Amino acid sequence: MHSSVQEYLTTLVEKRRSPLTIKAVRQDLTRFITWWEQQHQRNYDPNRVLESDLRDWRRFRQNEEGAAPATINRALASLRGYCS
Repeated sequence: MHSSVQEYLTTLVEKRRSPLTIKAVRQDLTRFITWWEQQHQRNYDPNRVLESDLRDWRRFRQNEEGAAPATINRALASLRGYCS
């Protein structure tokens, strides 16, 4: 897991977010990072994430994995929080 993800998860703990929320965020970020590394054939670097990556990932989740819109929206919310 990238150190920035662990730092973000620690921040969520400090903000007293629900353990289930933290678990969901961890899963969302892990899934995105895994996808990103496969697409770019390199180790994850948060500084290299582009808006187009998020659009492509959303399309992948919807079209290839058949994820429900609510699931995709929750994952995108996790990514927005992490990126901010």
